[in-house]
Amino acid sequence: MRKSLKTLSLVFILALLGCSRGQSSMLVDEEGKRVHEVLLSAEQLANEHPDSVLSMIWRLHVDGMEPNIFLNDSDRTKLTHEPDVALFGLLYTEAIHKKGMTIKDDTLIARSLIHYEQTRESERLCKALIHRGVSNMDNGRLEQAVDNLKRAETLATDEQNDTLIYDANMALGQLNQAAACNALMTDYYKRSLTTARKMSNNERIALSLNSLMRAYLKLNQTDSADVFAESAELLCEQMEPAVQSELLASMGTIKLRKGQRDEGKAMLQKALQLFPCSYAALKLGNQRAFEGDTLKACDLWAEALQSMDEEVMIEALQQLVGYYENHEQWRALDLSKMLNGLLQNVRRNGTTERVAELQAQYDHRLAQRKWHLWLWIVVAICGVLLLGCWLLVVERRRRKRQYDEVLSHIAELQERLDTHAKQQASAEAEEKNRQEEQERNGLKTLLDENLVYWFHRKAMVGKQPDYDDWSEMQGLFEKHQPLFLQTIGQHEDLSERDMHVCMLIRLRFQPTEIAALIGASPQTVTNRRTWMLSKLFGEKGGARDFDRRIQEMNK
Repeated sequence: MRKSLKTLSLVFILALLGCSRGQSSMLVDEEGKRVHEVLLSAEQLANEHPDSVLSMIWRLHVDGMEPNIFLNDSDRTKLTHEPDVALFGLLYTEAIHKKGMTIKDDTLIARSLIHYEQTRESERLCKALIHRGVSNMDNGRLEQAVDNLKRAETLATDEQNDTLIYDANMALGQLNQAAACNALMTDYYKRSLTTARKMSNNERIALSLNSLMRAYLKLNQTDSADVFAESAELLCEQMEPAVQSELLASMGTIKLRKGQRDEGKAMLQKALQLFPCSYAALKLGNQRAFEGDTLKACDLWAEALQSMDEEVMIEALQQLVGYYENHEQWRALDLSKMLNGLLQNVRRNGTTERVAELQAQYDHRLAQRKWHLWLWIVVAICGVLLLGCWLLVVERRRRKRQYDEVLSHIAELQERLDTHAKQQASAEAEEKNRQEEQERNGLKTLLDENLVYWFHRKAMVGKQPDYDDWSEMQGLFEKHQPLFLQTIGQHEDLSERDMHVCMLIRLRFQPTEIAALIGASPQTVTNRRTWMLSKLFGEKGGARDFDRRIQEMNK
């Protein structure tokens, strides 16, 4: 009894454990689905709303990533499914970059790139290449940045995705700006502007215009910058405060360069009022220093140090160091250390040429690949055409052989037909000659028949043969003159008397004898003979002509 109770208890415990494991696996699956849905929803917002993306994924965590200090371990959701880890790394890096911030540790985006290179998800792979390139650029690895961004540009172009083309062009513009490749910098910014206008996206147009204005200001080409400022001014009021502030900062700087100081200062001040703008603070500080208000200038330069743009920070530090060297040397020393740290991040001599060379080499390789592809296509087309021509020649020869065989067969058949026709014609001729000879011999035999003499005697005494006599005569003609009877018998218009007249003429009876034998006058016989000449032979003439034609038949 105790053993059975122990057994039942053990079975019950195992069942409970199995249920708990099943429930836990179901919970894990449901949690994984929920996280995946969150990531997909965040992906839809990544292009336009990076803040929303960060707020949606801030509870997620991946191994190797610094933990969020505002969350306990129990509040974080750890990602283990590789597709979700890759998508999280891409969304997180993309949102940080679109916020204008940098990531020193690019492990996440590197992991995402490896995953999408394996899965060949083209759109995500292109985004991963862009943001890995931006991370490379932020960390000073410009050569790697060139490779990733150029690959992204090629992939985006192949996919004909305007959003990705725009992002790749903007990133390449920033890369060339960092490497001081000025011609390539302005070229890529112009490409991004063209793509943004194609998309009819005013915010992207404004960002491209702003990049072009600052690029030309950096090159001291104020007139070129002013061309784009005219377009930016039309869009400025439509933009959000952050973008509007950046546009006003660039346009205000152009005004200052052109000597329109009041308008320029007003634009810079408006930019700072709308949204914090380090570039506007720097340029307005420079203007204050020019006017002699150095204290206000120092405050503005200090504000510019909050910039994510190294060039803005370097210029602001240089201005502050120059000021404090004459006033507070200890502060100047601290600022100099900060300045030297930034300058160390700036690439040494040769970076410009190297970055430009790498891009040229990539474009050359790409052009070669395209040329080789087109060459293979042309070769393939030529091969197909040659194969087609060869097949046509083979088919033409086959058909020609078939045609020649058909012609030969036709010729053989024609020859057989001609031979047969000749043989048949010869046989017919022989048969005809035989029949004619038979007719001639039959006529001679017929003329010697007693019935013929009996008909002559009947005619001499003026008596008509009776029905039996004519029937006997008909039988003799059928025996000795079948062709004659067959020929005249084809005409249905002839009466029995007409048939008797024809037989008598064939037997060389005189017209008077014929008249006596058929019981008609000689004139009647003459008229019938003339009529039958026209009917039987289609000729015009007299009675003697008819007699001649009757006697010549079948001879």
